Amino acid sequence: VIHRVRHIVEPQIPARGIELTCAISSDVRILADSDKVEQVLLNLLTNAVKFTAAGGRIEIRACSRNRYGEIAIVDSGCGIPAHQIETIFDPFVQLDKSHTRETSGVGLGLAISRELTRGMGGDIRVHSTVGVGSVFVVSLPLAEKAEMAPGRALRNTHTRA
Repeated sequence: VIHRVRHIVEPQIPARGIELTCAISSDVRILADSDKVEQVLLNLLTNAVKFTAAGGRIEIRACSRNRYGEIAIVDSGCGIPAHQIETIFDPFVQLDKSHTRETSGVGLGLAISRELTRGMGGDIRVHSTVGVGSVFVVSLPLAEKAEMAPGRALRNTHTRA
């Protein structure tokens, strides 16, 4: 799923002068709807591209932690003020409401992403520092080894990160 999403946004990367890297652990297999995971990651990665200036960096990381697979989108973008962190997940919230803002959108991507992730038994966390960048972490339940055995997979529920 990560590679599919990466290929969708990759054409924008050279034009914006951003470096995109991936660090994906091969053992991350989550129990989730692959289409929904793809939508969540596409929303987060598209935002990272929009809010990262030329010369910036974006990294996609995936690993297992406890009983969850974690997929992080790390950017060196403008960052989010601490007092606005939780409001960014509210529908129609945009941090820059000026008429001269450089990014477009209606402010639904993060709200939808959080709802989709929570509906799959996970969540999204964010850590951000203004002027340094943001880290969005999607946590979703790991698939059990028995669930991953041949012949035991549920249709469209096991997603390899």
